[in-house]
Amino acid sequence: MNPKNVRRLINFATIVVVILLAAVAIYWYDLGILSNINALQAYIARLGIAGALFFMLIQVIQVVIPIIPGGVSTAAGVILFGLWTGFFTTTSVLQLARLSISILLGDLVSRCLLI
Repeated sequence: MNPKNVRRLINFATIVVVILLAAVAIYWYDLGILSNINALQAYIARLGIAGALFFMLIQVIQVVIPIIPGGVSTAAGVILFGLWTGFFTTTSVLQLARLSISILLGDLVSRCLLI
């Protein structure tokens, strides 16, 4: 794939992700979830495994597009899922995402430099 097309694809994906996250934030604000921690915990608990997966997805996006400081998302994980589950979820997902993205970027850069 042409490096110019890769850059366009990354820019497009960034815009789409930011728009989707803004839409979710607006939806949660309308529900009153963002103003009440108990309501947020209850909402995430109702989602079950989907809530944990959504949180993990936000963590992975945070590695690529640093729109949320790492400390804030770590604290959010601990508040939402409890001390040990939140810590394990946040730490493991962030480390796996960083490792994966480092490998993918290294491969992409090496291909661009070698070609």
